[in-house]
Amino acid sequence: MRFAPSEGFFRVGVDLVEVDRVRRLLDRHPRAEVKLFTERERHLFVGSRRIQRMAGTFAAKEAVWKCLGRGFRGMSLHDVEILRDGAGKPEVLLSGGAAQRAFELGIQGIEVSISHEASLAVAQAIAWGGFSR
Repeated sequence: MRFAPSEGFFRVGVDLVEVDRVRRLLDRHPRAEVKLFTERERHLFVGSRRIQRMAGTFAAKEAVWKCLGRGFRGMSLHDVEILRDGAGKPEVLLSGGAAQRAFELGIQGIEVSISHEASLAVAQAIAWGGFSR
């Protein structure tokens, strides 16, 4: 069943990333971190779980792109930014092509949840729109 634009809707995306795959990528291509993540995101990757946090953030970005329905076609890798609020909860900020796509779809907001352990990181994104406030 498809929803008309005036009805409330949800879009869901999920992604799973191997932590070692991120580690191997950065070992081979150290500049990949700059290409994949914004400066503000990179400031969050500190401490002993640095690579796990990167994997979780990348999984969250992928999950958001899936909510937008295009992967990252027509968008920069930096158009989806995953930051943290004062309590450490992930926040999604869209710009450029991602913001335009969200507008076209009528998305009013996106929430993400991230979890990681030694070898895997997973993220789920839920976008919503069409609800009156």
